[in-house]
Amino acid sequence: MSTLALRTFTSLGLLGLLLAAPLSASALTSDGCLAQKRKVWSNFRKCEGDVAAKLLVGKPADMTKCTSKLSTKLAKLSQKAGSLALECRYADSAGTVLDYDTGLQWEKKDGADGVANNANPHDVDNVYHSTQFIGIGFGFLDLLNDCGSGAIAGYNGVITGGFAGQCDWRLPTTPELLTLLAEPAPCGVSPCIDAAFGPTISGFYWASTIFETNTSYAWCVSFADGQVLTAERSSDSASARAVRRAF
Repeated sequence: MSTLALRTFTSLGLLGLLLAAPLSASALTSDGCLAQKRKVWSNFRKCEGDVAAKLLVGKPADMTKCTSKLSTKLAKLSQKAGSLALECRYADSAGTVLDYDTGLQWEKKDGADGVANNANPHDVDNVYHSTQFIGIGFGFLDLLNDCGSGAIAGYNGVITGGFAGQCDWRLPTTPELLTLLAEPAPCGVSPCIDAAFGPTISGFYWASTIFETNTSYAWCVSFADGQVLTAERSSDSASARAVRRAF
């Protein structure tokens, strides 16, 4: 091959690589980004298990390395998706929303006709005292965790195996509820939550976190403006949205 031909070949090859680079970057899709985040969570759980195993036999181990790596990798994926205008956080799954940034699975609500229906735990118009979540006339969480052995019969008389096939639904902690706010308080939109979660009352939702200095009260988060306040558990009413750890 002549020197001229070799130079031409090399130039064309470099040009091909340069043209291919941005195409490769833009090939990322929302589903592909979510898949990468799911893998990051899998690696985190493995790291977590390795740390626990070392601690059991008295070896030094640092869990902060696992959490730091998790946060860094998730942030990089979110930044890359943002630069491409891709959604890379929430995904619908069997009437729930999976949050790939926190590893939490959230109940989606329905209804929104202004009429409460406590027989349907997903009705967004339902409000509860925080003492009504378990045991009182089929509590909110009882209906979600209707899982066979040892559980109540479902509100329709049928053992369902649990909402979305899961049996560990619970109320979120205050920090978990705060992760759902679309923006920091005071919010400029109402309800202050991503549309992926379906109907949401622009009002207070119960957290499982009890008020530290008076256990008659629990914390609530407002999806009208992002406020965090306490409410009296047995007399004050608020909405509820269930959660569980998915990964």
